[in-house]
Amino acid sequence: NNAFATCTNIANTNFLGTIDQWCSISFNSTACNPAFFSKQLSINGIEQTDIYLSDELTEIKNYTFYDNAALTSISVKNTTTITNQPFFKIFPIKKDPFLF
Repeated sequence: NNAFATCTNIANTNFLGTIDQWCSISFNSTACNPAFFSKQLSINGIEQTDIYLSDELTEIKNYTFYDNAALTSISVKNTTTITNQPFFKIFPIKKDPFLF
């Protein structure tokens, strides 16, 4: 728990996987998510600003994009479940059933 609580100077969070895999991680708090401290997320070295989630993703877990200042948009299906506070302190989420 709170694995990154004392790591307040994280400059970049780079996840080696897919955006769907990142969304499937259930962080127990903001202090468990390194992207909370870096205020951005890169996937395989590419900073994520406009995110389109796949048809296969059915749920976005806790604190996934919490306070991520680099994001400008996230597009999800209407059938995607959004759990407790994955987007707190960022923009409104666009749910569009015709994107996928």
